[in-house]
Amino acid sequence: MVNNKEKIQLLSPAGDIEAGYAALHYGADAVYLGLPKFSARAGAVNFQEEELSSFTGFAHSEGKKVFLALNTLICEREKSAVLDILAFAEEIGIDSVIVQDIGLGRLVRKHFPSLRLHGSTQMAVHNRAGAEALRDMGFKRVVLARELTLEEIREISNLEGIETEVFIHGALCYCYSGLCLFSSLTSGRSANRGRCLYPCRKAYSSEGTSSSHLFSMKDLAQKEEVLKLLGTNVSALKIEGRKKNALYVAAVTDFYRNLVDTGIKSAEKEKNMQMIFARPWTHLYLNSRKNQDVTDNDFVGHRGLFTGVLAKLSVKDGADYIQIVPVVSIGLHDGIQIDVPGSEKPYGFAIESMQDGKSRPRMTAEAGKAIWLKLPADHPYIPERSAIYISSSSGVKGAYGYPKPKASLYKKRTPIDVTLTVSEDRVIAESSLGGKAELAEHFSPATHKGALREAAFTAFAKTGDTPFVLNEFSYTNPNELFVPVSLLNDLRRQVYTQSSLPPAKQISLSYPDFPAQSRHYILKTDNVSSLAELSTEDAAGIFEVIVSGSIADIDSAAAQFGQDKIRISLPPLCRYWENDKTAYFIRTMLNKGYKKWEISNVGALKMLPLADIDFTADWSLYVINRESAAELLDLKASRFTLSPEDSLENITKITKSFGAYSTFIMYQDTPLFISETDTGEGNCQPLRSSDGSFRKLTKDGRTYVIGERPLCLAAGAKETGAAFLRADFILRPYKASEVADIWRTLVAGKDVKDSVQGNFTRGF
Repeated sequence: MVNNKEKIQLLSPAGDIEAGYAALHYGADAVYLGLPKFSARAGAVNFQEEELSSFTGFAHSEGKKVFLALNTLICEREKSAVLDILAFAEEIGIDSVIVQDIGLGRLVRKHFPSLRLHGSTQMAVHNRAGAEALRDMGFKRVVLARELTLEEIREISNLEGIETEVFIHGALCYCYSGLCLFSSLTSGRSANRGRCLYPCRKAYSSEGTSSSHLFSMKDLAQKEEVLKLLGTNVSALKIEGRKKNALYVAAVTDFYRNLVDTGIKSAEKEKNMQMIFARPWTHLYLNSRKNQDVTDNDFVGHRGLFTGVLAKLSVKDGADYIQIVPVVSIGLHDGIQIDVPGSEKPYGFAIESMQDGKSRPRMTAEAGKAIWLKLPADHPYIPERSAIYISSSSGVKGAYGYPKPKASLYKKRTPIDVTLTVSEDRVIAESSLGGKAELAEHFSPATHKGALREAAFTAFAKTGDTPFVLNEFSYTNPNELFVPVSLLNDLRRQVYTQSSLPPAKQISLSYPDFPAQSRHYILKTDNVSSLAELSTEDAAGIFEVIVSGSIADIDSAAAQFGQDKIRISLPPLCRYWENDKTAYFIRTMLNKGYKKWEISNVGALKMLPLADIDFTADWSLYVINRESAAELLDLKASRFTLSPEDSLENITKITKSFGAYSTFIMYQDTPLFISETDTGEGNCQPLRSSDGSFRKLTKDGRTYVIGERPLCLAAGAKETGAAFLRADFILRPYKASEVADIWRTLVAGKDVKDSVQGNFTRGF
């Protein structure tokens, strides 16, 4: 059996430099972090470049690694900025960059080959084929989708040539990471751009049901289950939390460092984690893909450590008190939270007064002994037996100190060579980076001649806050003349001020000119019977029909439109229990002569014989910039699909070069969520939240959420410059008459009634 204990990497988050120091002090082998731009946690404090430089130097001095998260989609207008960041990352010796955007991966591979590429969990890699595809695209590590089982993790981690990284603790998304468009299409705040507004945490209501947090996930906490991962070839255990503070990072890192090193779970360290921040915990699907106890429908946010139930209520001196028997010691000013029926969040307050059973004031209360806590005057009604949690502990806050090094000592500096020449009437200092300073003065022979060179070297070695570090120092003073230290210091300041850093790497990006020469209409469906009322004239105007479904469904579509017009769509997800069925399906359809396929995940690149087929890329292989388009075309895709969350402004910049290969979705019930979690409600269930009205449905055992109204951009489709305009009739159960009417409206260049525009004109 594999024992990965000695080589497995514990990877901790750092939303700011304080969290980074805490992570390293409490045992992280590596830290992942972001800059203000291009980070999937744009809401975190993040690092400034100077901080990142010094932190990376410090981490390396401790034998630790630093990974830079550039895990968002990059728009055309942002490529220059991201190139500057990559150049900076290369300069300071970042150990890897974590990316979602295949175009950004291409830039790294072509122009910054010394930077190690890690595929973000935002790429939704969930099978061995996906890891193989990334490996062949130059990635050294893949951050696996959180939804995987131990069996799947083990199989993927046995793949040679690419490492695997697995989340073990932290917040969970309801949707597969990278496939969530909910926040983007409802608010313009894209999860793929690091600005998610977390619609999964909101309350949803349906006809005849009370409001609940239908999609609010518990937090992942593998705890001792992590020991099972030590029996695999997993390379890294990852803690989520770049929006959490240093205290959280310290406690969680400490807990898992101790667990991995000793094989024993510390109950005390576990309680500390809960008091700092904890929603209810889940192992998610590690042990069973059928585990559905993964959401917390009643409350949202930090709950804390369960410490007992409300035993009694009493009024003392005109104030309300509650009695509890805490499971851990508590003190004045600790935070308390109580589950209150009908409230979205637990009721919380800081303890301002405690009394024992004889009404004597107490500063602390021991575990296992009853104590009375004074409630704030404005507290809600709290019934007996309500669950009570400790959400903040002064004792715990003081238990996780960490040293803070002097940042300037570790800042990345550019080596500089200095030449100093002393003659009787002048002294000249010159640097290898263009600096030159000269002082004219009469110099006399030195009294202590042996210390001349050392004094000069010491003066120029004081580089202070400059971006330089003294490398070679050449000293010429044949007459052994004395130069006062004050003059040497003045020369140093002048020569370093005049010196310039080496010019940044100049990268010129160029693209071909392939504008659209004609326009074609494409129809996509997952229900062939819904196409029954399309006329012969309608069919003649359809360039291609993209179909998902059974073998019989696809054969039926081929009979209606001709096999040469049929393109088979593979789903974005193919888990291990679906492998055999999918392989059989692909093999059968290839044998039947179907040569046109659409893929929705990098894994399909390894599931299809690409050399023998014509394949196109769907929107979930995001093309938000021309580098991504070029990457897919280099992989021999015949077309790519523009993202339904993109804007007209950005799209036209892409189609300027690649319009002939671009597909624009002019109509779609865009999947806002795609999830393995079954909420247990009916199919096509209407839902409502503060974001609007939606529909929840189940397809192929997965949960999807779509808008009540479809995305429709037909009126502006011709402005995009895309050669192919597509209408998707998927997920929603369309009637044949509806499809025919909508199709004719779209082809006429008109938007359907009661539709939405998404980010098309507002941007994102």
